[in-house]
Amino acid sequence: MLSGERYVCTTCLHQIHLLDFSEKEEGGIDTVFYGKVPLERAVSLFYFIKGGVGQSLIHQLKYKSKGGVGEHFGQILGERLSVLPAFQDIDAIVPVPLSKGKKRKRGYNQSEKIARGIAQKLQKPVLPDYLLRVKQKESQTQYNKFTRWQNIQLCYERNEKIKSSFRHILLVDDVITTGATIESCVHVLLEQGNIKVSVASLAFAPQPL
Repeated sequence: MLSGERYVCTTCLHQIHLLDFSEKEEGGIDTVFYGKVPLERAVSLFYFIKGGVGQSLIHQLKYKSKGGVGEHFGQILGERLSVLPAFQDIDAIVPVPLSKGKKRKRGYNQSEKIARGIAQKLQKPVLPDYLLRVKQKESQTQYNKFTRWQNIQLCYERNEKIKSSFRHILLVDDVITTGATIESCVHVLLEQGNIKVSVASLAFAPQPL
């Protein structure tokens, strides 16, 4: 790597298919949630392509104890969000929670690492305990879309100990595939009433993994 490069060399970075989310993209991540949950916007930084650089970055973040990958690319994502009108009134950033077992094994919640990178650019608070994982499930990657949706239900709840008057929350995840996890979290957030939710992730996998 050249001096100043972090986590990925410039040549490899150019191989990542960065998404243009200045406007809603036909067939993009916004369409995953059409008719399911009301979102202000949903964006991802890049496509998750098997065997690609993006997959390698996510692998480092989730399985190789490279939490800095999340913060670094979270900053890149946050920089892009900071100039979009739809994100100007964000007042809190909430990472998708991780099960206690996975967090203990990994040493951190990768979505929180991304959220903290975003927060450095948006200058908004990160609330890592605003949503709680209350039902531990096995990995969902081997299931189809319908089964994933069934399994993910009732896995999350809002932490009633945290009182807030937030009106626009940015929900952050690492990779979005079917959107089942995000849907479940959004439903919980919307129970508060009088609130808007937007979504941001590092990667979007158009087809189930």
